[in-house]
Amino acid sequence: MSFDVKVLRRAMDTYSQNKREHDRRFEQRRAEVIARIPELGAIERELNVLGLAIAGAVVAGGDPTAKIQEIKHKSAALRKRQAELLTAAGLPEDYLIQKDLCPHCGDTGYVGSQPCECFLAIYRSEQTKELSSLFRIAPGRFADFDLSLYSAEVDPHFQMSQRDYMQYVYDCCVRYAREFPGQGDNLLLTGSCGLGKTFLSACIAREVVKKNFSVVYETAFSLAGTMEGARFDRDEDASESLSRYYKCDLLIIDDLGTEMTTNYVVAALFDLLNSRLNERKPVIINTNLTLDDISSRYNGQIASRIESEYKIFYLFGPSVRKSARKRTHFD
Repeated sequence: MSFDVKVLRRAMDTYSQNKREHDRRFEQRRAEVIARIPELGAIERELNVLGLAIAGAVVAGGDPTAKIQEIKHKSAALRKRQAELLTAAGLPEDYLIQKDLCPHCGDTGYVGSQPCECFLAIYRSEQTKELSSLFRIAPGRFADFDLSLYSAEVDPHFQMSQRDYMQYVYDCCVRYAREFPGQGDNLLLTGSCGLGKTFLSACIAREVVKKNFSVVYETAFSLAGTMEGARFDRDEDASESLSRYYKCDLLIIDDLGTEMTTNYVVAALFDLLNSRLNERKPVIINTNLTLDDISSRYNGQIASRIESEYKIFYLFGPSVRKSARKRTHFD
């Protein structure tokens, strides 16, 4: 698993903000109760002084045992009185003890060298926000995939119905998400508009995010713009985005073929796809282009890599968008 730097930065900021808010609320609560019961403030001050006295007894030299025992006795009496005052006010005895938001990591975000679940939950939330552009198009839940939208008539060319084939594609995508990252498998979903390419990609993305993997979604148009912007490192934001394309656990490229294609973009696209293949980092590509179209528009190298290294789904049949007005997230 690798963290998306952009998402990680936001998750760390959110984590810190949550901790600061937790601290602020505790201090507000503490100030309010001390204002109501001034004796609690005096007890707190005495406890702080006694805490320093223990350190002083140790530093002073000699045998500090008796002194420390005396200080502990005084501290216990003060804490007992503190508990009595809080209980009398209808408050729990530990009301003035600040608790960690997460008992597992002590609000550090890590348990040992591993990220704590409390931090991963925030990271997943930020990752989902990062994919908001994808989820606006396609909410991305396998449970919402409606096979009844597809024709049950057998297509004479494919010798099967559109619905049966989409059942097969759906099952493969569910398995892909469940087994991710698997062996670093790549997918190409090709076919005309309105058949569910983006929807299925979004379903996979949502499930992969739940497993704490980083997902970057980009349209081919935006990808090409980022590649041009990062050229010669003239655009730092574009350079960071380009780095995310290389490093994320799953890259989804939508609408391949809609971008402005230049020699530089073709070369950069080949380098991106080839680098991710070498590092076994999966890619999902959605396009209206056939392999022949890809070979003509880009080059034979890209088409060859896709043909040999990607599982290809040729979606066919009429668009389901018109027959699913309430399901406009299909693409």
